Amino acid sequence: PVLLTLLPLQVGILVAERLEKVLKEACNSKEHKINVKWPNDVLLNDEKIAGTLIESKVVEGSTWFMIGIGVNLAAAPMVPSDGENKGRKATCLQDSCPGQHFSEDFAQVFAQDLTEGLVTWLENPSSNSQQVRQDWKKWANLGEPQFLRATNEMVIPIDLKEYGQLLVKGENGKERELFADYLL
Repeated sequence: PVLLTLLPLQVGILVAERLEKVLKEACNSKEHKINVKWPNDVLLNDEKIAGTLIESKVVEGSTWFMIGIGVNLAAAPMVPSDGENKGRKATCLQDSCPGQHFSEDFAQVFAQDLTEGLVTWLENPSSNSQQVRQDWKKWANLGEPQFLRATNEMVIPIDLKEYGQLLVKGENGKERELFADYLL
């Protein structure tokens, strides 16, 4: 079984895998670097290309999850670099694949592939929390400085804990776990 707190991390892995596949096959590119950024973003060459949000609701005793995935295929939004809405610069797949056209049909195929990947993962009896954490670490930029959105403090991600908390080392050299902070 997999801890539900790791679901956003697994969804990020699935998005990263699919984007890497598109970059290699459709764009004929091996020079691009795809990474996941805790807790719910996917980066292309250190710029945000995708993000996920997961909401849950209990209905008649059953818990339902709504997974929202946004992938910048043809355009990237302008993101402020300061102020309360500041964020990481965004990019899109189109910018990395000159000559390609990412149509609505492509978006539907991409979404279907993601859905199938999630269903396959959910139905896999060997899926477990330890594997999710190991897979996520392969895609992450552990050891590279990041900045907290609220305080602009530099932290260095060093590990992913059991329930998906990010272990970081702060500017003061002390380690602590992040639960709900947002990294730029």
